[in-house]
This record gives sequence, structure tokens and C-alpha cells, in this order.
Amino acid sequence: MATPVNADADLAEAVLARLESHLPFDGWSEQSLIRATTDAGLPRGAVWIAFPRGIGDALPACLARHRVMLADRLAAADLAGMRVRDKVALGVRVWLETWPADREALRRTLARLALPGHARLAVADLWSTADVIWRAAGDQASDFNHYTKRGLLVGVLATTRTVWVADDSPGATATWGFLERRIGDALRLPRAAQRLGRIARCLPSPVAFLRRRATARAAARPAGRPADEPV
Repeated sequence: MATPVNADADLAEAVLARLESHLPFDGWSEQSLIRATTDAGLPRGAVWIAFPRGIGDALPACLARHRVMLADRLAAADLAGMRVRDKVALGVRVWLETWPADREALRRTLARLALPGHARLAVADLWSTADVIWRAAGDQASDFNHYTKRGLLVGVLATTRTVWVADDSPGATATWGFLERRIGDALRLPRAAQRLGRIARCLPSPVAFLRRRATARAAARPAGRPADEPV
């Protein structure tokens, strides 16, 4: 029988679906991958088919899986009639809640991402997550605002996640309060930048300003005075 084209993807999903229950005990290790593979009813060697480079393949695949869960949950949510800031805040909250409630799996993941060599992956994951949230919120910007909005949301995601993993308040109320404040700050900055941009467009350019100044000084210079003599 021919092997299905998506067999490796299905294999990887089966392992990832069970991996996070082992992260609190074994961290991001080969032991976690092997135990998750066994939990899925697969032979131990199957993990190397799913993730030939072991943790090097499994970690980015796990992060991508959470982005897919985020996109699916936001697509199923009723966002009609919600303010943009509420859609974005909901996106951040849903993203955090794709992780197990005890948060230890996320703590272990953050510790792994903090190791040298993972900085690019950590930033890329936050950027891609911000893009998922903004698109779900209806953002269609293709100019500089596209990058500004996502860059600001990257900061919100990173700081809110840090608060969330250490939050022991009932219902994580401390985290959600922090998130509301950070979202408010982040959304004010693009509006301020737009206002400054409109003001700047109304002002003369530096070249035009200097040209007018030189013309005015030339007109005020007494007849016969050398051009390089101060007025």
C-alpha cells in the first residue's frame, strides 16, 4: 500500500498532541519526545521520522501548532461588533490559553527559547502570532502600518506572556488587567504617529524652508553689499 502524502505530518501531530504533558517533567528533551511517541501508540523510532533533527524540529513545530490553534479558535469566535482593541486583546488571551492551564509546559518552552541560538525562532514566532491576531481582527494594512501594528503587538505578546506564566491571581485577573493596559498603550502609538505624519506633511520641507530663507535674506540685502557679507 502506498504511504499517504501527509503521513509524516499526521505522525508529527500525534506526537505534538501528547508532548506538552511531558514537558513539565522532562523539559525539551529526547525523553519527552520518545514518551509522547509511545503515548500515541507509535514505535519509539517513529519520532525520528516525524522530527529528524529531534528537538530542533519539534520546537518550531510546536510553536506553529499553537498558532494554528489560535487561528482556528479566532475563526470560530464571534468577533462581529467588537472593537479592534477587544479583538486584539481576545487574540492574545486565546493564544495564551492554547497552552495547558498549569503553564509549566510554557515555562519550559520559554526557558528553551531563551537559550543561545533560539533568538531568531523566538522573535519569528511572536511576529507570526501577531500577524495571525491582526488578520483575525480584520487588519488589511499593506503600508508601513502593517509593520508598525505587528511590531507593537510583538511587545504586548512578549510582556503579557511573561506576566501570565507567573500569575497566581484568581482567574489570572492580574494578567488580563495588564493586557488591557498594554493594548491601550500599543494602539495609541499608531494613532499618534498618524497625527504627527499629517502635521509633518503640512510643514515645508527643510530644502524649501532654506530656499525661502535665502531668498528673503537676498531681498533684504542693501544694494551693492557683497553676497557673502553678513546682513
